[in-house]
Amino acid sequence: MADNLEDRFNKACDHLPSLVKKLDSSILLRFYGLYKQATVGECNIEKPSWYSMDAKAKYNAWNSLGKMGKSEAMLIYVELLNEVDGGWEDKAEEEIDWDDNTNGNEMDNKKSGMEGEKTKGWVNVSSMVNNETELNDTEKNIYEWAKECNVNMLSNQLSKFQNFNINQLDENGLSCLHWACDRGHLKIAQYLIEKCGADVNCTDVDGDTCLDYAKAIEHHDLIEYLVKAGAH
Repeated sequence: MADNLEDRFNKACDHLPSLVKKLDSSILLRFYGLYKQATVGECNIEKPSWYSMDAKAKYNAWNSLGKMGKSEAMLIYVELLNEVDGGWEDKAEEEIDWDDNTNGNEMDNKKSGMEGEKTKGWVNVSSMVNNETELNDTEKNIYEWAKECNVNMLSNQLSKFQNFNINQLDENGLSCLHWACDRGHLKIAQYLIEKCGADVNCTDVDGDTCLDYAKAIEHHDLIEYLVKAGAH
């Protein structure tokens, strides 16, 4: 077992890549932010363009830590690894032999757990390819049915929750209409706006509109509809 925090942190960084395929991307983003905070300090880069969602997710994960000290970030990183893989220190007997030719960004991604398929890209704008666990119909909520372009099930869910705020953001910071536009579902967008009163100009957690999402995926029919509905 490591004698000090920095040694434990370095061993934790070396061990994390072996868990990447098992962890949700939200957890990996936490590791990424903590890694950058522990090794660099306070976030010192400009916020990426709104359409660079992968980069923006990493930025937000790092920037959200504010002025947290490096030692505290190291400690939380190690504690988080303990939560997701108890006893990892007993397993981590061999350090990963990093390729000497690995550049800085690749090293950051490997040690923070953000390398490979988990961050390879976002479906359309905001949905990570490998981040979505397949759910049973009984587990799906209003947002899930909007993503899947199922008007009947979406309507059924909304009828059960009549006090639901249709503009409410989910845990990812998106409204139902954002999800519809992210996936290019014109039919769902029409239903949400015309039948449910969704705000065509509602913004996500980062201030981006549904029209921004439609433009990002270049869905011209959807863009035209949103503009006619008052989007700006």
